[in-house]
Amino acid sequence: MHKQVRFQTSFRLTTIVAIVMTISALFAFRPTMAENNNIKLSDIQIQEGDIVDYQISASGNYVVYLADQDTDEVIELYSVPTDGSTPPIKLNSTLTTGGWVGSYKISADSNQVVYRANQDLAYQWELYSAPIDGSTPPIKLNGPLVNEHVGRYQISADSSQVVYETYENFIGLTMAFYSVPLDGSASPIQLTLSPPYETGEFQINAAGSHVVYLDDQDTSGVDELYSVPIDGSALPTKLNSPLINEGDVKVFQISADGTQVVYGASQVINHVIHEIQEIYSVPIDGSSSAIRLNETLGSNGYIRASSLKISADSSQVIYLSEYESLSGVELYSVPIDGSTGPIVLNGMLVSGGGVGKFQISADSSQVVYIAVQDTAGLLELYSAPIDGTTTATKLNFPLTNEGVGSFEISSDSSQVVYTVGEGDFLVFSELYVVPIDGSSVSTKLNGQLAQNGSVQSFKINANSSRVVYAAEQDTTGVIELYSVPIDGNTPPNKLNGVLANGGNVESFLISSNSNWVVYDADQDTDEMSELYATEEPHVETYLQFLPIVVTYDQDS
Repeated sequence: MHKQVRFQTSFRLTTIVAIVMTISALFAFRPTMAENNNIKLSDIQIQEGDIVDYQISASGNYVVYLADQDTDEVIELYSVPTDGSTPPIKLNSTLTTGGWVGSYKISADSNQVVYRANQDLAYQWELYSAPIDGSTPPIKLNGPLVNEHVGRYQISADSSQVVYETYENFIGLTMAFYSVPLDGSASPIQLTLSPPYETGEFQINAAGSHVVYLDDQDTSGVDELYSVPIDGSALPTKLNSPLINEGDVKVFQISADGTQVVYGASQVINHVIHEIQEIYSVPIDGSSSAIRLNETLGSNGYIRASSLKISADSSQVIYLSEYESLSGVELYSVPIDGSTGPIVLNGMLVSGGGVGKFQISADSSQVVYIAVQDTAGLLELYSAPIDGTTTATKLNFPLTNEGVGSFEISSDSSQVVYTVGEGDFLVFSELYVVPIDGSSVSTKLNGQLAQNGSVQSFKINANSSRVVYAAEQDTTGVIELYSVPIDGNTPPNKLNGVLANGGNVESFLISSNSNWVVYDADQDTDEMSELYATEEPHVETYLQFLPIVVTYDQDS
């Protein structure tokens, strides 16, 4: 005879049940997709109001945006929790008549927002800082201005300092650079010399110790490279070596560790025929002279100095160069310290071929690039080790009348997501993913597109699990937003709500914690763009205790 019994019937039976329940718990994984709940974040009050710009804080907790939300054509600054738990708040103070907010930046610690506005005087741009939650009124960061405006500005990576420029009211020449605490606890310190100059780009290094900038402070009309401590404790130091007559420094990048500056400059002349840009590396404090990184060029060769990138580990510099005239643009890698010469990363180029866009993986091991390399007129996708130890690998599937358009490397450096379009203009683009080492074939990520539809843009989330893309997938001429696992193992999810007739998704961002997608769309009313947030679909793992009935033979 058999009987059903409860778990406590015997030690042996209890043990069996415990084992079964444990196994059930271990294997009861169920993928659950976040519901398509769209939260409206903005609060446009007028018919003609629009979103002008928006950003998500590094924490992922706030969205800051510019909009004429309350008064038509009056752009103001707002902040709202990403989950929409409270309404948006205005960060700027009451604007003077004719005033508006022109730009803003969020500090890396997500606590403060710095913005530029003619808030107090309609004819004068000034700089302000406000808590991202609006808990206290904004404070003015700049000192007194006389016939001047605040121009460009940056926040240091440690969220302690703001560097800004002032420029003359009428002729537009930069007057000086200043550094000021983000909280306004001290007065601004002038970093540069006093006379007006034509100042170019400036950057703060990641350590927050130095400001590097282009300026013609020594020779009028000749941009050179300078570095100055952010606290103003020393005068600016010129970083570049002497330039040729009429030469100048065009571009520069600071290494991620904040110690080196790589720049493109005309320091020599090629065969006394024309000015060329070459690439140099120098310590940010100017403690030693600059060294040239590129190879000696052939007749009429040139370097695309604007293309230079530094690897995230600050060890390598990647750039594009054409060694000889019409020889084809190739991809080079060189140590940032110049300890060895540059090497070519791309494969042999077909006649008329050349390398175009490239990216360095976050782990600094690979360079992915688009090139006409194997077939004339055909843009394809390749990956090569940054040190050139093995030859480049083609990543895309076989193409005929198509070409690779854009691509992005996942932050874990394992995958490359790319688009393929048709014809010379790469229309009707679709979305694919492939391992960065080419170890398996590409997988299509988008769903079936509408007639004449195309993938318009895409982004990979920070944890490398999903790809969000905008496409005409369901309806021709209507751009909507979708999310798909990066491995393509399940179909895409639509993220936006039902769009108004004529509505489209205009743009989108993914939070750095990969939890939220924020997008701009005329979702509720055509021609009225507003901000919405939706949670990223995700997979949850949880314990599921299954019902178990155990039987045993009483006589056994």
